[in-house]
Amino acid sequence: DFDDEDTSRRCRAMAVGQRGGNSCHDSFASLVSGSPREWGVETPEGEYVEFDGLGVGRILYEVKTGYRFLLAEGKSSHPSIAETKRRFVEQSAQQMQVARRCGYSLVWVFNDKWVAEAVSGLIEPFVTHRKFDCDIDA
Repeated sequence: DFDDEDTSRRCRAMAVGQRGGNSCHDSFASLVSGSPREWGVETPEGEYVEFDGLGVGRILYEVKTGYRFLLAEGKSSHPSIAETKRRFVEQSAQQMQVARRCGYSLVWVFNDKWVAEAVSGLIEPFVTHRKFDCDIDA
C-alpha cells in the first residue's frame, strides 16, 4: 500500500514501518519531519531508497545525531572519519538521485551546528541543523 503515488513520474513512496533502535535519533527524526515513520521511495526503474521521514511540501529528510568525532580531523585523526564521510557521500548521492527523479526535495538535518557545517560542503543535498540533545552517532 503506497501512501504517495506520483502518477506523472510513476514513483511510489510508502511509510516503511515504525522507527526503532535508537530512541534519541528516532525522536529527532520525528521532530524534524513531523512523521513517526521512515519512508521508502521507489523509482519506476526499481531503484529504492529509505529516508528518515517525509514532511510537508514533498520534503524527504535524512537526520543525523552525534558524529562530533568528525570535528577531530587534523587533531587525532579518528580512524572512522574517512569511512563516515565516504558513507555520507554514498548515501546522500543515492538518496539525491531517487529524490530528484521522483520530484522530492531532500534535506539532511544534523543535531549539531558544527557537524552540519563540516558535512555541508561534502554532500549535494541541502544540509542544516536543529539543536537537539542526542550525542549517539546515528
